[in-house]
Amino acid sequence: MINFKKFALSGLLTAAIAAPMVSQAQTVNHWVDRQLDKGRSHQQQDKNNWRNLGYAGAGVAGVGLLTHHPALVAIGITGGLYSAYRYEQDRKSQNSDDRRRHAYFSQKTRMIDGHRYHRVLVTRQGHQYYAYKRG
Repeated sequence: MINFKKFALSGLLTAAIAAPMVSQAQTVNHWVDRQLDKGRSHQQQDKNNWRNLGYAGAGVAGVGLLTHHPALVAIGITGGLYSAYRYEQDRKSQNSDDRRRHAYFSQKTRMIDGHRYHRVLVTRQGHQYYAYKRG
């Protein structure tokens, strides 16, 4: 039988050792970058899901045509068209995010909470980004 006291103690010990390393390595910039990346990957995943559902709808409609089953054809066409519509809406919304981002970073200086910030070019992991640095 598992000794739960030893198991719990080892878990607490591991957490106590790992927590200072995580808190030292985590800065506000890294946290913000991760949150933005999560949002972007979530948008991309949603878009991919709608595209794949569109393909599935086309497949269901194809099966309906091959089996001469009108309900499957109707369900497949309807589902495929709705998925294509949602995919297109997600694609367009990503473009509007890009336009808003461009409008925000097109200014060389910006006043935020009464402080002047200058636009700088940041390179992380081979990618270049704009950011505002107080100065």
